[in-house]
Amino acid sequence: MTSISKLSLEDSKFLTRIMTMGTGTKLPVLLSQSEIIKLIAVIYHDNGKGVELEAKHPGLWEKINPSNDYYEIDITWFLEPIELRPFEHIELIQTGKEQIQDFVTYLRCLSEIHKR
Repeated sequence: MTSISKLSLEDSKFLTRIMTMGTGTKLPVLLSQSEIIKLIAVIYHDNGKGVELEAKHPGLWEKINPSNDYYEIDITWFLEPIELRPFEHIELIQTGKEQIQDFVTYLRCLSEIHKR
């Protein structure tokens, strides 16, 4: 299991950037660990790589597979909690970097769309 203390400074900044928007305002937007994992699931769905995710994280793809493209998913799906281990979203970001070309760019852009 990856611990938050093992994140590089660059990874920590990236995680903060994708999870937050407007923290200096009265109404900041903060994405939950579940939302980040579901955004990662959308990326895996779009790239047809759910099988690769399942191979590295058995049982997870069944729990998070969106079965649709981002704009076809009801927003309530993102808000439904899922059972996760602490810092599992960090592990999945690392896996995504290994398995999907331009994963970081895709996650950054998708999280910006989602926060808005």
